[in-house]
Amino acid sequence: MNKKLTRFRILFVLALGLMAVYATLGVFSARSAEQRLVAAENDLREVRDKLDDIRRWQQAPKVAALRLESPSEIALRVAAARKKAGIAQSALIREEPTDPQRIPRTDYEIRVTTIELAATPLPTLLEFCDALQDQEAGTLVRDLRLTAPKNSANRAGQESWEAELALTQIIFSPTSR
Repeated sequence: MNKKLTRFRILFVLALGLMAVYATLGVFSARSAEQRLVAAENDLREVRDKLDDIRRWQQAPKVAALRLESPSEIALRVAAARKKAGIAQSALIREEPTDPQRIPRTDYEIRVTTIELAATPLPTLLEFCDALQDQEAGTLVRDLRLTAPKNSANRAGQESWEAELALTQIIFSPTSR
């Protein structure tokens, strides 16, 4: 009986030893898993920050000037585009630049100049819009609204439209933070 008891004790100690080894391995495995989880959380945070940067950059203007054009420079730009497109001075109804406005949460400002034209053929309007744009000056035609002219008589069979367009200038103007 003593031999059985001794054998039982040896087996019990061996079983306890094996359980201790497994428990120790489990603790190390848990610590390793915890470290991997912390690393994964840090990676996720970094990816989210980069996605936020990408979204912010997508919304940032693609074209920006380093200086604001004066109203007289805008008038000269409109006149040159009008001449290039072959639009008479009398067809220019209104040219109205606004004060620059800060684009929220960015380092950019935007100035919108509303231009209104009398009945003009569509190809001529497109040429005018193309002539107004200048990436170096940060200007582009953002909006174009066409309406049927009040006097809808076609000139020489050409379809004409009254147009109101928004010429925008995007200016890089950093704010101190």
